[in-house]
Amino acid sequence: MQLPTIYDDDILRQERSFVPEGPLAARVYSLVFPPIGFFPFSGLGNGDYYGFYWSIGREEEPPLVALSSHDRFSLIPVNSSIETFYACQLARSGADDDDDDSFLQVDYRQLVTAATGRTPEQHDRRGLAFDDYDQFLTLDSTSAFYLCALGDVLLGRNDVEAAERQYRASLDALPEYVAAHFGLASVLRRQRRLEEASIHLRSALIGPLPFYGGSFWLDTCLPSDFRNDWNRKSVMWLQRSKKLHDSLVDDPFAARINELTFATGLAENNDIDVLQQIVEAYATSGDYAQAARVWILVGERAAMETTSFRERYNLNPTTYGSRLAELFELSGNDRRAALVRNMLGELEKPEGMYL
Repeated sequence: MQLPTIYDDDILRQERSFVPEGPLAARVYSLVFPPIGFFPFSGLGNGDYYGFYWSIGREEEPPLVALSSHDRFSLIPVNSSIETFYACQLARSGADDDDDDSFLQVDYRQLVTAATGRTPEQHDRRGLAFDDYDQFLTLDSTSAFYLCALGDVLLGRNDVEAAERQYRASLDALPEYVAAHFGLASVLRRQRRLEEASIHLRSALIGPLPFYGGSFWLDTCLPSDFRNDWNRKSVMWLQRSKKLHDSLVDDPFAARINELTFATGLAENNDIDVLQQIVEAYATSGDYAQAARVWILVGERAAMETTSFRERYNLNPTTYGSRLAELFELSGNDRRAALVRNMLGELEKPEGMYL
């Protein structure tokens, strides 16, 4: 199942099947959140959805399952596949929730069947608490969320070596997982491996903001208190690094970290100018993939500001989306570029001052 090049806001046709007058046309509301590559398939209400997510650079591979936590501008990579999503949801159900009329047994099972063409296997493991991370990893050993959450628990116990293994495994599952990069950087700093930590501090700051690890829902919020104010800490720690890792010597983002504040709510913000210059520096060097990542960051930062702010920087869906598609194309990521162009064409107000 490859990343689609045509956007669908109900990819498994679950919600549209309940519309008496026929299927609704897909609607696109934003090019920023949920991030490009997320396709909803099950609504929880209040704008929150489970959906498929294709990791950047893995458009040809099967997707993982993520939860879009609308009120917290966050995306939680809960499971590595829709089959393991079902297995973990089933494990959290009670012993009396196994009748065929239950929501879990009918609807979630139908989601797997719709996605794979196969009825999912059932199991007898029930009643797991949401934070039984070890147990859930026996059902989904490559869940980026559960691996990172267990890393948080182990770091809280000061078992830094085991925590490091968990964070690295989480990044193997989802390379752009900001929360795992920040967790790994925290581990490396405790071990005084500061130059190595600088790699992951940069990755935490440059990665997709919705993957920071927060959630409106308690059971999908990463557990450690050290994540509070993670963004400010990442900036401060990277700016105070006496020596960056050798791989960052010529890196445009690392070179200009002292000019960035990551502040929000300002009438004018020099960060936007600096980030745009960083995008062009990556593009000039031929690193279009990194240019696209930083351009995504520009869009996320602009989306948190006012309409007049975005007007001042000429950032609207047309200008932002066109440049993003171009950078994806230049990086050789044709599928994601085609998706962006399709989404841009389907926006309700493509010239509107929103992202």
